[in-house]
Amino acid sequence: MEALLRQVKQQLESWPEWKSAHKIVLAISGGVDSMVLLDLMSEMVKLQEYSDKEIIVAHFNHQLRSPEEHITEQNLVKKQAEAKGFTYFLGKWETPVEVNVEAAARDARYQFFADVLKGSEADTLMTGHHLNDTVETYLMRVLRGTSMKGSRGIPANYRRILTDQHRHAVLVNVLRPLIAVPKQELYDYAAEFSVEYLEDATNDSHKFLRNRIRHQLVPFFEKENPQFLNNMLALQEQFQASYLTHFEDYLAIEPQLLMRAEQGYWILYVPTLRDLSANKLKTYLSIFFEERLIEDVPNYNKAMLDQMHQLVLNDSDPNAVVMLGAGWEAVRQYDFIYIRPSGFVMEPKEEQIIRIDQMNQWISLSEDEELGLFEIDFVTTRMKNEADHLLTLSIPDHLTDGFYMRHRQDGDEMAVVRADQTIFHKKISRIMIDQKIPSDQRFAMWLLCDKADRIVWLIPLKYSGLYQPQQTDTITHIFLYRKVRK
Repeated sequence: MEALLRQVKQQLESWPEWKSAHKIVLAISGGVDSMVLLDLMSEMVKLQEYSDKEIIVAHFNHQLRSPEEHITEQNLVKKQAEAKGFTYFLGKWETPVEVNVEAAARDARYQFFADVLKGSEADTLMTGHHLNDTVETYLMRVLRGTSMKGSRGIPANYRRILTDQHRHAVLVNVLRPLIAVPKQELYDYAAEFSVEYLEDATNDSHKFLRNRIRHQLVPFFEKENPQFLNNMLALQEQFQASYLTHFEDYLAIEPQLLMRAEQGYWILYVPTLRDLSANKLKTYLSIFFEERLIEDVPNYNKAMLDQMHQLVLNDSDPNAVVMLGAGWEAVRQYDFIYIRPSGFVMEPKEEQIIRIDQMNQWISLSEDEELGLFEIDFVTTRMKNEADHLLTLSIPDHLTDGFYMRHRQDGDEMAVVRADQTIFHKKISRIMIDQKIPSDQRFAMWLLCDKADRIVWLIPLKYSGLYQPQQTDTITHIFLYRKVRK
């Protein structure tokens, strides 16, 4: 078996994702790297142990060069796919852009791949990225500024979510079996086995940063140390292992650090973040931006992370704001940080009234909440222990009906008993502010009201002076509130 084919076979066989793959889409441009990949994979599926795997060829026309060049590439890919008996798909970028061309072209290309993957029901995408590619990508990122995740270079094997033309998510395994192969070895293989390929003339243009790195920086470093490419790959693999270790540790405690609200914004819990060491806090904030917030705030930087770090630690201004760009902001509210679109306003919950018209029974408030009004003699110790909150009352028999539950409304007030037994009225909103209840939770809290529409209990924060027993032996009823554990 030829040396490069043996190397690729060993690389693929080290990945469980290859062993489980059934349909594999090859991204074939017509250049030497992808055409060698096509030839190698043709040889792989001729092997008895891999004869059940189906190869599909996908070629994308970016329309960035002359029509003649693109047609020549397309015809070459089509001819080779047909000669090898592979199904093939041809795509075209209908609306090329003139700014940020490389990133936009990549997005358009991967959208096409998502369409092919979904349409063919394939489970794996394979590309011809090689050793020079990942080194060039790393150097580009370093020059432009990058993150921990960006320092990994081009990953050889990972799960990725692509988006098709209908904006549907397509989950796929991406495999790059040539990632440790220098480009010169691909040229050597193509020459030895007469693999046809085309050179993209734009690869020689110094208009693009990648080409300047390819033709100027990389040769300089290789002259200084012929092992430069391999050393860079080893460094990237260390960054990869380090990042994945941090990411796994982060995922283990993420539910304690933050949550995503139904409305799509994020809530960070300040006390838990502050319990982290200084290094972990900075690392986990970086991971949060990279893995969770990247779709909403794609252009974050070190200065922004430093501001977020200070937002967590700063107690002198518990209501500070950090502008994140892209129309998003981070707002500190006491023990919480809300990361949301600028100008976001929490809408009050739709008016909902739940009447307590049954005695000694649990009544459902939501999918995971229940409340009941129970006579004192009906309540067991176990019921009390299983309740999350309870309120003991002294209610005359003729007043036990008419209680109901609802959410807060603007202007709500509660009668509160002072230490000297005098009563004053306090706004529910003020109670919530004093208790540092996050704004997004205020409209979700339940109020227990009597038939005179007086607020008896703001669950679980405060109860009014209404129906309060003067002595233990005058308790007649207990309201129990509990979370339903599924």
